[in-house]
Amino acid sequence: MLCLLAGASVYSQIGIGTSSPKATLHIEPSSITNPTGQDGILIPRMNKFPNSAVAKGQLIYMFNNTNTTILDGLYIWNGVLWDYLVRAPYIITQDDSLYNAQGEGFSLGSTNSNSEQSVLFSSIVPLNRDGFSLSTNKLRIGKKGSYYISFSSGLKTTSPAPTRATFYFQLKRNGSTVISTSSSIPVERISGSNIVMADIVSLSAGDEITVTVTKPSEASTSNITYSGFGNNALTLTYLHE
Repeated sequence: MLCLLAGASVYSQIGIGTSSPKATLHIEPSSITNPTGQDGILIPRMNKFPNSAVAKGQLIYMFNNTNTTILDGLYIWNGVLWDYLVRAPYIITQDDSLYNAQGEGFSLGSTNSNSEQSVLFSSIVPLNRDGFSLSTNKLRIGKKGSYYISFSSGLKTTSPAPTRATFYFQLKRNGSTVISTSSSIPVERISGSNIVMADIVSLSAGDEITVTVTKPSEASTSNITYSGFGNNALTLTYLHE
């Protein structure tokens, strides 16, 4: 009889804290209303990821990793990499998928030039920089993925005589336009305009985002003077890889 059992696989349900398990592994606390520190499941804790013989679906709790970009919390092996599951201490006070660059004005200041000029950015406000940086009005991308990009700005004119004008804004990825819009002002001595443009754009780490504004060369607007007015706001929302 023992020889027969030794050659066979035995399948059963295991109960911990219960004599009537209802699953492959069924665990009950010592008390539902007054549990102790010994109740519950303690996930294996470590400060380095296992790098060999890892099974798909394996769950660990990472803490005190020497790499400060790796957060404490639960990770699961998806067959390719360790997926982050839960943030410790489980409270998110800001959305770390948002990256915002801000500034004021345009590179030529108050001008009547028909030349393309840069929209100015002076600060970047991400929760986690992830390699993002801002230099000479260029936002450098730190993480590959699809982003919802929105941009808003304003301008004003101070022409000596009532004049109509159109302004062309371009958002560029590595110097090539990916989003554009135009804004017109009516025939008035002093006027202003606000612009907003947005789209979903695929970006790679190392890409540089810039925004420019141009006053097309038109006979009726050749002498119109304009300048930035209010805040320039460039916002990127990370969607997915």
